[in-house]
Amino acid sequence: MYDHEILTDLLNKLQDCLNKIQLRFKSVNTVSDLTNNPTGTERLDLLCMPLIVIGEMVKKLTK
Repeated sequence: MYDHEILTDLLNKLQDCLNKIQLRFKSVNTVSDLTNNPTGTERLDLLCMPLIVIGEMVKKLTK
């Protein structure tokens, strides 16, 4: 069973990651915005990082 504080902290971090993704996606209109130039590729990398963190947090939640 999870400690309430640990669970709350994980869920807050999860929410922070989701907010980062939303903020970083605001200026993306098409897939080509992320793939056709180096700046777009960097933005894609920045979008993937919080997704990786979310995956790791979900693994912690399911343990």
